Amino acid sequence: MAEPCTDCGRLRPVAARPGGQPLCGSCQRRRSAAACVTCGLTRPIRSQTSDGLVCATCFARAAPPGRCSGCGRHGPIKLKKRNLCSTCAGKQRPPQPCRDCGHTRPVAARDAHGPQCHACWRRQHRALCTRCGQDRPALGTLDGRPYCPYCWEKARSAAELCADCGRLPTALTSRQDGLRRCRRCHQAKPGPCARCGTVTKAERHWPEGPICLTCVDTVRFTHATCASCQQHRPVFDRDSDGHPICPECSGIQLAYTCTVCGGMGRIHSRQCCPPCRAAQRLDEVFTAGTDHLKAELAPLYRHLAGYPSPYTLIAYLDGTGGRLIHRLLTGDLACTHDSLDQLRQTTSVAHLRSLLTAVGLLPSRDEHLARAHHRAQILLNTMHESSDRLLLTRYLRWTVLPAAYEHTDRTGSLCPHHARYLLEQLRTAHAFAHYLRTTGSTLADCTQPHVDAWLSSQRWRTSYLRQFLTWAAVHGEAPRHVAVSALATSEDRSIMSDTDRLLLAHRLEHDDTIALPDRIAGCLVLQYGQHVTRITQLTVDDVLEHPKEPGILGLTLGSDPLWLRPRLSHLMARLITERHPDRVLARSIPTPHLFPGSHPGRPLSADHLARRLKTLGIKNLRRARNGALLSMVGSVHWKLLADLLGISDSAAQRWHTAAGGDRAQLRRHTPQTGRRHRPRVDAPP
Repeated sequence: MAEPCTDCGRLRPVAARPGGQPLCGSCQRRRSAAACVTCGLTRPIRSQTSDGLVCATCFARAAPPGRCSGCGRHGPIKLKKRNLCSTCAGKQRPPQPCRDCGHTRPVAARDAHGPQCHACWRRQHRALCTRCGQDRPALGTLDGRPYCPYCWEKARSAAELCADCGRLPTALTSRQDGLRRCRRCHQAKPGPCARCGTVTKAERHWPEGPICLTCVDTVRFTHATCASCQQHRPVFDRDSDGHPICPECSGIQLAYTCTVCGGMGRIHSRQCCPPCRAAQRLDEVFTAGTDHLKAELAPLYRHLAGYPSPYTLIAYLDGTGGRLIHRLLTGDLACTHDSLDQLRQTTSVAHLRSLLTAVGLLPSRDEHLARAHHRAQILLNTMHESSDRLLLTRYLRWTVLPAAYEHTDRTGSLCPHHARYLLEQLRTAHAFAHYLRTTGSTLADCTQPHVDAWLSSQRWRTSYLRQFLTWAAVHGEAPRHVAVSALATSEDRSIMSDTDRLLLAHRLEHDDTIALPDRIAGCLVLQYGQHVTRITQLTVDDVLEHPKEPGILGLTLGSDPLWLRPRLSHLMARLITERHPDRVLARSIPTPHLFPGSHPGRPLSADHLARRLKTLGIKNLRRARNGALLSMVGSVHWKLLADLLGISDSAAQRWHTAAGGDRAQLRRHTPQTGRRHRPRVDAPP
């Protein structure tokens, strides 16, 4: 029968009555705490052996582990008669008919009137909480006033709240300042390590004080023969003669032995080291599939098994990536691009697609082009009028997509900016068709006032609408007398001052605290006026070695090689050997890109690189590029500059004119052979 406990005051079933006072199970175990003969700590006693009293933790650790017959997991066995772990043993409790509702459910409470289910127990003990005023089940009463489970601890320990958060009851006292804190704040409170003195979060609290993770790992990975037990174990301490002492002989409880491989080191979970746990987790994921699908996805299994970081693999398999792989193995998700396109396009789906493409299970494709096509189809499916949907489908297939394919054939891939430009063409056509429907008109009988009224509130769509109406008029879908005036555009030629630009470039060349890819990308922008979209597409094959000057590297940006400055050439050589993706999951797949991205086989996003460069001081990339181009066009002829930087002749000529016309003359050097040599373009010192 449930009564208020004498120690904690909670309304719980009575486990014992020492001296006639009711005690719950937790308080009864707390009172029965004693020194364990195995670990030496004062804990509730689980059993008594011939050697002495044993706590519950040491009793469970001493019990031989086995494989549970319910869940199949390897671990301690709780119910030995049926070979079940503690979780499965709790599920085997037979449900009984509730005394109130009559439903056969698990028993939550039992008294003289019979068993009671959890729902009926909550309904019977509902009351208005004294602290929050909510109608909830009362966990206990103080001075005759009920409190809900959320307010019970706060009300009972109102005078002993945590010194940091002020919300949770105190549990531990800090040894540094003497303040009482809850367990969460006590563990997160940084303090000096008792061994090395580093101020950081404590990983363990040993008798000597808080210990950081580095010192704990030093104990785990430093092995020697213990002078007391003569066993080869980690070295926890040394005696007066300098002989090693293991944790067990020092009275410290520390898990360090893997039950699978027998190695000593860090233990992740289930008493396994991280590599063994990663292998077990990978086998658990691939066990759920059929033999046919497992054989089909065998390249993916071999690739995942070769990951260098077991922690990353475990986190990936426990997250969304593991659930997607499980769906592939069970047949719920087909291993095709179309099936992945039907899912919500999250980062996990994009990474799995890149992973399957890298191991050869999916054919390679231009992801930006495919994503633009997929978004265009979604936009068309939202249209209710069949005539408008048919018209925009023709516009998509005859104009928008051919332009995307042409750009892909010319440059090798569709850049994100061009994909957004093509999608905006279709969105503008969709928005204008919807506007005409709301006004009771159609595209065939639209007038000039319709166009002017729609563009008055969104002038930035003028060029997109002009292209759509021109196409519709050519194909007889729109009147020819409707005109859209072209916007007067002017090229932004504002520049970054040479002083700021060169000082920042000098800092990027010599500051080793900055990430190497950011240093090289920033120098290419500040010194050679390169666009971030072009920088992210650079590969190892675009890097050249100078035939006559050792250590000088160049880039193939245009028809002629661009030889870099000596310091930048040294950084480029380091980047070729040290480059790696940001994510560990993508590092096991070789990539040709100089700036690899998070997804296997794909380069870094231009938008992401632009944000990283802005944090370094390049606030306006256009002004930095303009300053570099204006500086170079004053030293090199515009035609030669176009061949070196890979820009168009018209753009180079416009910069030549803006820099002062014909003042930049072509530098010629005619050696004895009579051949003309193109000079190397360096940034101004």
